[in-house]
Amino acid sequence: MDYHKNPSMLVVPKALEAYFVHDVPIKDYIMSCKDIFDFCFGVKIKKDFDLIRDYYDFKEQKLKKEEIKQSVVRYYVSHEGSKLRKKYKPGTKKAGQKVELQSGWNTTYFNVYEEKPMEKYGIDYDYYISEARKVVDTILPHANQSKMF
Repeated sequence: MDYHKNPSMLVVPKALEAYFVHDVPIKDYIMSCKDIFDFCFGVKIKKDFDLIRDYYDFKEQKLKKEEIKQSVVRYYVSHEGSKLRKKYKPGTKKAGQKVELQSGWNTTYFNVYEEKPMEKYGIDYDYYISEARKVVDTILPHANQSKMF
């Protein structure tokens, strides 16, 4: 889905607008964003898959799995956290497949808002900067990266 049509991780299209329209370096914009919701993704749980959260329980000192029961889930990419994956149900087109959301990155499940300073959320800003860089590279493949980031 195009960035302008997807309400997830709004910090990326906002950073791109700031860069292209106001000449604000993308990294500066993303690092200064103070709205946690601009970093969030949303996923609607459909009937053909379950959403599974794999995480480490520090209290019990072991890995755990949890099936998330909400119909809409909000999360963001973070330094610590969990892995979220879709597990497709038997009898569906993709039965048995497991698809990790934001593959290779940690995520924090964020369906319950907790107000705190931005640095306490543990956002992995590198993820969002790299996503913006992909868009810029598509538009300006030979641009001077040092000016942008």
